[in-house]
Amino acid sequence: MIKHLIILCLIALSFQIEHCQIYNTVCKSCAANFELVELNYDLLSDLVAYCFNSEKLSEANDIIPNCVSISEDKQSCEECRKYYFWDSNQKECINIPHCSLYDHNCILCESEYALKDDGSCVKNFYCDRIENGTCVECIFYYYPNDEGECVRIPKSHCLVGNTENCTFCENYYYPNSNGECEKIPLLNCVNLDLEDPTKCSLCEENYYVDKEGKCQKHTIDNCIEYESKNKCKNCRYYYQLNEDGNCQLIPGNCSTLDKEGKCKACNKYYYLDDGQCKKITIDNCAYLNGNNTKCIYCDSGYELSEDGTQCTKACEGFDDICFYCSPNYYPFNNGTSCHIIDPDLSPDESNSKDQYTYIGLIFFIIIALFLLFYFNKNCLN
Repeated sequence: MIKHLIILCLIALSFQIEHCQIYNTVCKSCAANFELVELNYDLLSDLVAYCFNSEKLSEANDIIPNCVSISEDKQSCEECRKYYFWDSNQKECINIPHCSLYDHNCILCESEYALKDDGSCVKNFYCDRIENGTCVECIFYYYPNDEGECVRIPKSHCLVGNTENCTFCENYYYPNSNGECEKIPLLNCVNLDLEDPTKCSLCEENYYVDKEGKCQKHTIDNCIEYESKNKCKNCRYYYQLNEDGNCQLIPGNCSTLDKEGKCKACNKYYYLDDGQCKKITIDNCAYLNGNNTKCIYCDSGYELSEDGTQCTKACEGFDDICFYCSPNYYPFNNGTSCHIIDPDLSPDESNSKDQYTYIGLIFFIIIALFLLFYFNKNCLN
C-alpha cells in the first residue's frame, strides 16, 4: 500500500510544472501551443525547464530578443532564456555562457567553470576546487593565479607551490630553504620525514626505514617494520608475526594463528573446524556459537530466530528504505537498515528507539497524503 501511495505522490508531483506533459526529474515535453524553455538555474529549485505559451513567447522574443516573459508595459524582460540575463542599462537580455547567478554582473558560474574578472565563465581544466566561481586549488604541477586560472608551476619537480615557493615535490625530491626541489641525499629514500628532514619516512620497495631514519634492505619477507635487523615488528596484511620474529602467511579466511601456526579464529561468515575455516551454511549469519551448532549474530538488518537456526530480514519496505523494523530493532543509517537495540539499554531507552519506527512511518504517510491532495487539487483547478 505504501509503495502505491508513493508512486501516486510522484505522479502528482510531475504536474507541479503547469502544462507539462512528460516529466522526468525536469519537464521534458509541453502540451500543444506551449513551448519548453530552459531558464537559468534557480538556487532554490532544480527545476530549470518550464512551459510557456507559444504565442506570448513569440511576442516577447520579437520585442526583446531571448526574452521569454515580458513586463506589462513591454519595456523590460522579467525572465530571459538560459545563459541570458536582463541588463537594465542596455535594456536587453545579454548572453553570458555558463553563468548561473547574475546581479548586474555574473557573480557565480556553473560547476567546473571559473569566474574571470571581466565577468565571463571559463572552463578550468586544471582546477581541483572552485569556491564562489573562482579556482582556489589546482591539480599537481599547477597553481591558481590572481585571475583564478590554473597555470603551470615554473619550478622543476614541483607538485604543489607557486612562482616563488615549492611546498611539495615529486618522489625522490624535497623542498629546500630556497623553495626549490632538490634531490634527496639519502640512498633509496622516496620521501623525507616532514618533522625531521634529515630522516627518511618512506623507502623504495624491498627497503625499510631503520631507527636512524635510513633505508635498509629487507632481510625478512613480508615485514613492513623492523624491531632490529633480523627481527620483524609488524607484518603485511594476511601475514602474522611468529615467535621467531618472522612473518607467517595466514591461511584463507583465518583471522588469527596460534603459537604453533594453526588457525585459532576465523573471519566473519566462517567457523573453525579442526583447525580449518569453513563457510557458515546459515544464510546471513555472521558468527556461530562455540559448538558451531547455532548462529549467535546475524548480518545488520537481519533478525536471529529463537532457536538460532535462521536469520530473517528485520526490515519491511522497498528500494532499500525501511518503513518498519521488527521488535527489538530500530531504523539506522537514514532508514536504510534495521539494527538490534542494545540489550544493556534501559526499558525506557529501548521503547523510545522502537517508537521511532512508528513515528517515522506515520510522519511519512501524512506528508505523502498532503502532497498527493495538494498537487492533485491544483491539477483539477
